[in-house]
Amino acid sequence: MAEAKRLERLEAMRSLLKSEMEKSETFSLVLNKTGSKLEEINHELSSLEADVKVEKWRCSPFSDHIRHTIAPISAVLRVFSSVQELEISLMSSDEVLGYVSEVKRLGEAMKLLSSSCVLALNWLEETIEYLTEKGMPQDHPCGLRFKTSIGLLRELQMTEPRAYLKGGILYTALKNLRTEFKRILEEEQVLSEDSLRNLQAIIKRLHAHTQLKKCVPVYIKVRTKVIQKQLEIDYLERTITEADNVHGIEGDIDQWRLHMEIAVKEIYEVERKLCYDVFEDVGENVPLRCFGKIASNSGILSLLRFGSRISKCKKDPPKLLKLLDCFSTMDNIRIEFNQLFQGEQCSEIRRVTRELISNLVKGVCEIFWELPCQVELQRPNCPLLDAVNAHEQYRDYYAALYVKESWGNLLSLLTNKAQPTSSSSSAVKRKRVRESIKRTLQDFSKGFDDIYTKQSNWVVEDDKLRWKICQAMVRTVVPRYKSYLQSYIMLLAEEDPTSDSTKHLYYTPKGLEMKLTTMFQRREEETEKRNQYSNFVNRVMDLGINQNSHSTLEAI
Repeated sequence: MAEAKRLERLEAMRSLLKSEMEKSETFSLVLNKTGSKLEEINHELSSLEADVKVEKWRCSPFSDHIRHTIAPISAVLRVFSSVQELEISLMSSDEVLGYVSEVKRLGEAMKLLSSSCVLALNWLEETIEYLTEKGMPQDHPCGLRFKTSIGLLRELQMTEPRAYLKGGILYTALKNLRTEFKRILEEEQVLSEDSLRNLQAIIKRLHAHTQLKKCVPVYIKVRTKVIQKQLEIDYLERTITEADNVHGIEGDIDQWRLHMEIAVKEIYEVERKLCYDVFEDVGENVPLRCFGKIASNSGILSLLRFGSRISKCKKDPPKLLKLLDCFSTMDNIRIEFNQLFQGEQCSEIRRVTRELISNLVKGVCEIFWELPCQVELQRPNCPLLDAVNAHEQYRDYYAALYVKESWGNLLSLLTNKAQPTSSSSSAVKRKRVRESIKRTLQDFSKGFDDIYTKQSNWVVEDDKLRWKICQAMVRTVVPRYKSYLQSYIMLLAEEDPTSDSTKHLYYTPKGLEMKLTTMFQRREEETEKRNQYSNFVNRVMDLGINQNSHSTLEAI
């Protein structure tokens, strides 16, 4: 009776499976090709299980070994039944996350089916070998049925590989996921939280089935088009020559500056974050490569190249102002730009950017040195007061820019102050702080010498510009250095009250000022000024300090 009920349940399950398969044309085609074969396998395995349980084999001398084979065969049947149930469940799923979950469960069940078949096959083959060695006749019914079942199990073992072939159930399911992935990307330029979760789930499942390489190009293509639409700008195709006046493209330049900031700080920043969100579970290299390819093909290169073309227009004072404005824009986005465009895929972006900066600086320098002559030439024709005022204004700007680029890193040494100590601090702690201060002063002096030596041959012919640059250096470098010394000179003096605490100082603040004010001059002028200051410098360096006197500190 139990056996009959069991067979009835199997028949009922087959009927249910058949009726459900008819609801989906795709899956019905798949199962029509293999259904009869699976039914044959199921029937044969069920018959085997039933036969080895009948009474007539219980008295057989081989009954124990035969019974041991029942467990793996039964396991195969149970897993096969689960696979059939999951196929039905997959077809009835109507939302993305549920569908992804069913695909995962079906894939795992098929793997389990394959491994169960391997186990059952091993049991059957070893059992046949053992029973044959023990004298079981070649025509023994169980032996014959075992051999038949081996072929059927091998057939069933191919269920998983066939599922991934074209027309197979997992092939179709993964294709459906890729289709849904593309649909979400195309329909939503700004992804909602639900859509983002769906994309993440799809990517994770496709990655588990080694399908990632099929959806990454789709993502890159769709998102590239989205950004291209945002950066459809007419002026980017404009040709600029030396005959063009900056007034004719002034509006385009202002628009370019605005678009550069929007592109870097808004469009590409958001796009980079989206790449890392969508591909967060598949490793860092994938989102990095995706973003690099999207950026390189979506318009940023056209923006950068237009900026380079600005430097080609006619040289005049207004062009100087615009080039400096462009340089200022690039400086404002520098940090975000460097963070965004990393990796091999962005190498062309970085190269074009370096070319843009080089062209801007070169264009500024060319106009800057010629500006006084142009002002003199144009003075009889029109009162270019604004252009002259702009010249004075950008002398200050250019001087400040030079100081920032040349001396900024060196001055950063003096911002890392040693931990302050009180009179009650331990001697060991105060000694450690003194050593730190000495190293800082040594590093600063070495860095100062390196910069001074490198730029010692530079000459600025314009007296006003040279004076402004030197004054900018003095105002920036000397107060910072002096403040640092004032904070720690007394601590250095504690090392040996009887000795000169300035022995650790390669430069006094006054000595730095004198060297800085003699830079960028012609050799003869520089030598003359150095001779004038030499005695005074020696006197400053000879000043001493002890615990009862603050003479050196006051000099500093």
